[in-house]
Amino acid sequence: MTSSDVLDTAFAVQLKQATDLLIQDLDALLAALKKRAFEHKMTPTIGRSHGIHAEPTTFGLKLAQAYAEFDRGRSRLVAARDDIATCAISGRSGRSPTSRRKSRRMSPGSWA
Repeated sequence: MTSSDVLDTAFAVQLKQATDLLIQDLDALLAALKKRAFEHKMTPTIGRSHGIHAEPTTFGLKLAQAYAEFDRGRSRLVAARDDIATCAISGRSGRSPTSRRKSRRMSPGSWA
């Protein structure tokens, strides 16, 4: 194990913990958007198309569209978190002592 292995693993742990915080914040944002979308489902507002006024729509629909975009972003963030939660300890030659085990998923018990 080299110092780079330790630093890379520590960085992966930091990234995973940071994404957990971001996901919590996104969950709170999604809950607020959903609540407001239902609250304003009949509130009329001006629609926009190519930066100019278009047919009227509802403010609730605009909030629902924002909810859908943030929900897709949350899904991508969860997938990215799963990808970065992998560490490899290979040693100075770049080959793992056991060639079958190249990486391992981190779980809270494995790095605490």
